[in-house]
Amino acid sequence: EKLAIYSLDQSDKVALAAMKAKNPEGWDIVIDDGSHYAPHQIISFQNLWPKVRPGGLYVVEDIESSYVDNGQIYGYPLEGGIGHPPPSNAVEQFKRLADVVSRKHFGQPQFTVFEGVDHDVADVVFADGIIFVHKKPAGDYWDFFPRMLVYGAANSSKSFAEYEQKLQDEHLQEALRTDPHNAK
Repeated sequence: EKLAIYSLDQSDKVALAAMKAKNPEGWDIVIDDGSHYAPHQIISFQNLWPKVRPGGLYVVEDIESSYVDNGQIYGYPLEGGIGHPPPSNAVEQFKRLADVVSRKHFGQPQFTVFEGVDHDVADVVFADGIIFVHKKPAGDYWDFFPRMLVYGAANSSKSFAEYEQKLQDEHLQEALRTDPHNAK
Protein backbone atom coordinates (compact mmCIF):
# COMPACT_ATOMS: atom_id res chain seq x y z
CA GLU A 1 0.00 0.00 0.00
CA LYS A 2 1.67 3.19 -1.19
CA LEU A 3 -0.93 5.76 -0.20
CA ALA A 4 -3.27 6.03 2.75
CA ILE A 5 -5.83 8.75 3.41
CA TYR A 6 -7.18 9.22 6.91
CA SER A 7 -10.19 11.19 8.03
CA LEU A 8 -10.28 11.94 11.75
CA ASP A 9 -10.48 14.71 14.33
CA GLN A 10 -7.00 16.26 14.30
CA SER A 11 -7.36 17.43 17.88
CA ASP A 12 -8.25 13.94 19.16
CA LYS A 13 -5.00 12.47 20.48
CA VAL A 14 -6.65 9.07 20.93
CA ALA A 15 -7.64 9.01 17.24
CA LEU A 16 -4.13 10.12 16.24
CA ALA A 17 -2.65 7.36 18.43
CA ALA A 18 -4.92 4.77 16.78
CA MET A 19 -3.81 5.98 13.35
CA LYS A 20 -0.16 5.66 14.39
CA ALA A 21 -0.80 2.17 15.79
CA LYS A 22 -2.12 1.07 12.38
CA ASN A 23 1.22 2.14 10.89
CA PRO A 24 3.94 1.11 13.33
CA GLU A 25 6.65 1.54 10.69
CA GLY A 26 5.64 5.18 10.17
CA TRP A 27 5.50 7.19 6.98
CA ASP A 28 7.89 8.80 4.52
CA ILE A 29 5.52 11.72 3.96
CA VAL A 30 2.67 13.12 6.02
CA ILE A 31 0.47 15.81 4.50
CA ASP A 32 -1.72 17.70 6.95
CA ASP A 33 -4.66 18.88 4.86
CA GLY A 34 -7.17 18.79 7.67
CA SER A 35 -9.28 21.37 9.46
CA HIS A 36 -6.89 24.29 8.75
CA TYR A 37 -7.52 25.36 12.37
CA ALA A 38 -4.12 26.44 13.72
CA PRO A 39 -4.31 24.59 17.07
CA HIS A 40 -5.14 21.36 15.20
CA GLN A 41 -2.12 21.84 12.93
CA ILE A 42 0.12 22.15 16.00
CA ILE A 43 -1.43 19.12 17.75
CA SER A 44 -1.14 17.00 14.61
CA PHE A 45 2.53 17.84 14.16
CA GLN A 46 3.32 17.10 17.81
CA ASN A 47 1.63 13.72 17.52
CA LEU A 48 2.55 12.61 14.00
CA TRP A 49 6.11 13.95 13.55
CA PRO A 50 7.65 11.11 15.60
CA LYS A 51 6.23 8.61 13.06
CA VAL A 52 7.84 10.32 10.06
CA ARG A 53 10.76 8.13 9.00
CA PRO A 54 14.34 9.48 8.92
CA GLY A 55 14.80 11.62 5.82
CA GLY A 56 11.02 12.03 5.58
CA LEU A 57 8.79 15.03 5.04
CA TYR A 58 5.90 16.59 6.96
CA VAL A 59 3.73 19.07 5.06
CA VAL A 60 1.20 21.52 6.51
CA GLU A 61 -1.18 22.87 3.89
CA ASP A 62 -3.53 25.83 3.99
CA ILE A 63 -1.60 27.84 6.56
CA GLU A 64 -3.32 31.04 5.48
CA SER A 65 -5.83 30.51 8.30
CA SER A 66 -3.07 31.55 10.74
CA TYR A 67 -3.13 35.05 9.26
CA VAL A 68 -6.86 35.59 9.86
CA ASP A 69 -7.74 37.63 12.93
CA ASN A 70 -11.50 37.57 12.44
CA GLY A 71 -13.20 34.73 10.62
CA GLN A 72 -13.94 31.04 10.71
CA ILE A 73 -13.26 27.81 8.87
CA TYR A 74 -15.39 24.67 9.13
CA GLY A 75 -17.07 26.23 12.16
CA TYR A 76 -13.80 26.91 13.99
CA PRO A 77 -13.10 30.51 14.98
CA LEU A 78 -10.00 32.09 13.45
CA GLU A 79 -8.50 34.60 15.87
CA GLY A 80 -4.83 34.60 14.95
CA GLY A 81 -3.38 37.27 12.73
CA ILE A 82 0.06 38.24 11.54
CA GLY A 83 2.59 37.87 14.34
CA HIS A 84 0.00 36.62 16.83
CA PRO A 85 1.44 33.91 19.09
CA PRO A 86 0.41 30.27 18.92
CA PRO A 87 -1.80 28.38 19.28
CA SER A 88 -4.07 30.68 17.24
CA ASN A 89 -1.27 31.13 14.71
CA ALA A 90 0.46 27.88 13.69
CA VAL A 91 2.82 29.69 11.31
CA GLU A 92 4.45 31.49 14.24
CA GLN A 93 5.04 28.15 15.97
CA PHE A 94 6.57 26.58 12.85
CA LYS A 95 8.80 29.65 12.33
CA ARG A 96 10.40 28.76 15.66
CA LEU A 97 11.72 25.56 14.10
CA ALA A 98 14.39 27.75 12.46
CA ASP A 99 15.76 28.25 15.98
CA VAL A 100 15.54 24.52 16.70
CA VAL A 101 17.50 23.73 13.52
CA SER A 102 20.18 26.26 14.52
CA ARG A 103 20.21 25.60 18.28
CA LYS A 104 23.79 24.36 18.42
CA HIS A 105 24.90 27.78 17.14
CA PHE A 106 23.59 29.43 20.29
CA GLY A 107 24.74 26.66 22.62
CA GLN A 108 21.39 25.05 23.40
CA PRO A 109 21.48 21.55 21.85
CA GLN A 110 18.34 20.44 23.72
CA PHE A 111 16.21 23.47 22.76
CA THR A 112 12.71 22.52 21.62
CA VAL A 113 9.48 24.30 20.69
CA PHE A 114 7.33 21.20 20.17
CA GLU A 115 7.68 19.43 23.53
CA GLY A 116 10.85 17.61 22.45
CA VAL A 117 9.49 15.84 19.37
CA ASP A 118 11.34 18.31 17.13
CA HIS A 119 14.84 17.09 18.09
CA ASP A 120 15.37 15.62 14.62
CA VAL A 121 14.13 18.45 12.41
CA ALA A 122 16.64 19.02 9.60
CA ASP A 123 15.05 22.09 8.05
CA VAL A 124 11.82 23.97 7.60
CA VAL A 125 10.76 25.63 4.35
CA PHE A 126 7.92 28.13 3.94
CA ALA A 127 6.17 28.59 0.61
CA ASP A 128 2.92 30.24 -0.46
CA GLY A 129 0.28 28.72 1.82
CA ILE A 130 2.36 25.69 2.81
CA ILE A 131 5.13 24.56 5.19
CA PHE A 132 7.60 21.72 4.57
CA VAL A 133 9.46 20.16 7.52
CA HIS A 134 12.24 17.69 6.69
CA LYS A 135 13.45 15.07 9.14
CA LYS A 136 17.14 14.36 9.58
CA PRO A 137 18.38 11.25 7.80
CA ALA A 138 19.36 8.20 9.84
CA GLY A 139 22.87 8.18 11.26
CA ASP A 140 24.93 10.42 13.50
CA TYR A 141 26.83 12.16 10.70
CA TRP A 142 24.13 14.83 10.32
CA ASP A 143 24.98 16.37 13.70
CA PHE A 144 28.73 16.04 13.21
CA PHE A 145 29.01 19.33 11.33
CA PRO A 146 29.85 22.06 11.92
CA ARG A 147 32.63 20.75 14.14
CA MET A 148 33.95 24.08 15.33
CA LEU A 149 31.27 26.54 16.36
CA VAL A 150 32.12 30.22 16.41
CA TYR A 151 29.61 31.15 19.12
CA GLY A 152 27.93 29.27 21.93
CA ALA A 153 25.78 29.62 25.04
CA ALA A 154 28.06 32.24 26.59
CA ASN A 155 27.45 34.52 23.60
CA SER A 156 23.68 34.28 23.66
CA SER A 157 22.67 33.47 27.24
CA LYS A 158 20.81 36.76 27.85
CA SER A 159 18.72 36.68 24.67
CA PHE A 160 18.11 32.94 25.00
CA ALA A 161 16.82 33.35 28.57
CA GLU A 162 14.46 36.10 27.38
CA TYR A 163 13.28 33.98 24.46
CA GLU A 164 12.74 30.93 26.64
CA GLN A 165 10.75 33.02 29.12
CA LYS A 166 8.61 34.42 26.29
CA LEU A 167 7.80 30.88 25.12
CA GLN A 168 6.95 29.77 28.67
CA ASP A 169 4.73 32.79 29.21
CA GLU A 170 2.61 31.78 26.21
CA HIS A 171 1.50 28.57 27.98
CA LEU A 172 1.01 26.87 24.59
CA GLN A 173 0.27 23.38 25.88
CA GLU A 174 -2.25 24.74 28.39
CA ALA A 175 -3.94 26.78 25.66
CA LEU A 176 -4.17 23.70 23.42
CA ARG A 177 -5.53 21.60 26.27
CA THR A 178 -8.22 24.11 27.26
CA ASP A 179 -9.35 25.10 23.75
CA PRO A 180 -13.04 24.10 23.57
CA HIS A 181 -12.59 23.22 19.89
CA ASN A 182 -10.08 20.46 20.67
CA ALA A 183 -11.04 16.95 21.74
CA LYS A 184 -10.45 16.26 25.41
